[in-house]
This record gives sequence, structure tokens and C-alpha cells, in this order.
Amino acid sequence: MRLAICDDQELFMREFNQMLMDYQKDRGNRFDILVFSSPDKLYAYMEEHSVDLVFMDLNFGSSELDGITWSNKIHRQYPKTLLVILTAHDSRYKEGFLVRAFRFMTKPILQQELYENLDACLEELYFHQDLTLMRLGVPHKIALSDILYLTALNGGSEIRTVDDIFYSDQSLLFWEQQLPSGSFFRCHKTYLINLQHVKHPENHLLLMDNGKKIPVSRRKWAALKLSFMKYDVSGYGLR
Repeated sequence: MRLAICDDQELFMREFNQMLMDYQKDRGNRFDILVFSSPDKLYAYMEEHSVDLVFMDLNFGSSELDGITWSNKIHRQYPKTLLVILTAHDSRYKEGFLVRAFRFMTKPILQQELYENLDACLEELYFHQDLTLMRLGVPHKIALSDILYLTALNGGSEIRTVDDIFYSDQSLLFWEQQLPSGSFFRCHKTYLINLQHVKHPENHLLLMDNGKKIPVSRRKWAALKLSFMKYDVSGYGLR
């Protein structure tokens, strides 16, 4: 994964880069960190290479290098790239909504705020990755967001998507550890559900988008409600 910082303040860039390196060490993540002093240089790089996440400053001291203008250009050309807006002026946050920024951060950057935003960004990026599953000996690519739920089945798993059913030799525990915990929840010993596709949780049952009612164990009910609320207000889980 490639992460880019675009800012023309050298001291800030050094400090921010160190914070990102600390995040990798603390969270055990690995990603490439790219540094650009102007948005036009960043955009030129993106014409040849993919970038997953951009931290974009808004103020570069020139109307030709305005962060909003270039963020809008990046969003239109590379809609899968997440944008996090950096600014010392809260008043410019409204402009960030016009370019569909995923998050906003105010300078000076606080470590806790950075960690929380990076956690959300990485969760979002991972959630929209493709997963390759076999069906009748043929590989199929599916988006994680298309998975409704997984069911334990004879030591393996049945994976129900919006349009199909797949079978995996991997256990439900394996998938619980692999899939993003902010989006997938083990609600029962035999079920791992995608919170995006829960229509309504009630009376220890989850009504899924396909009409399936999935039980929630009593000891998991409180945690499920908390996870569902966190997911529903996170921004990317709202329907």
C-alpha cells in the first residue's frame, strides 16, 4: 500500500513522517510513505503509480497549487484513492466536503487523532479489496463489501455473497481473523456477519439484506449492539 503526504512545510513533513513510522511500529502495519512538496508533483506521480491514501494540505501559498483544486482533480481521476484533508484553518473544512474527503485533520496533528484516522482509512481500504474464492474449480473475485455472512460448515465455511454461495476449506475462525473487525462480527459460534448488510438487530436476531434471520448468542448481544452502532456512525457504513 502507498500512502502520500503532500505539504510544503519541511518541518511538518519530517514530524508527520515520523508519526506515520511510529504508527507502523505500534500497529504492526507495513506501507510505503511518499512525500511531495506540491500537489502537481503528487498528481504527476499518480499518473504512473497507484496511491491508496493521500494526506493533502490545503494551503500552498499559490492559487495554482490550492489543495482543494488538486484534491478535486485527484478524486475525479482516481476515485478509489482516499483523501485526508490537512489544514490549520477549521473554516476550510466545508470545502473538503466538495472533494469527498474521507477525513479531516487540524494542524498541529495529535498522535491519537492520527492513529484513529489511519485505523479508519486502512479499514476502509481493506474493506474494498477483492477476495479470490473458488467455485467449481473456477476462481472468482468478489469484493469484501459483497459478502453478507459466513457460516461454519464441516470444518470449513460457507460464504454467502449478494449474488452467490462459495465454499472454503478455511474455518470460520480463520476468516474472523482475516476479515476487518470493524465490518465483520462473530455473532454466534456458527455465524460471522457483515455489519453493512444488517437491516435491523432485534431480540437476539439479525435480519440480513437477503431476508435471512441470523441468531446472536446472548453473551455476544451487548458487543454486537456496540459494534453495530460504531459501524453505523463511522461514515462508510451508512445506507
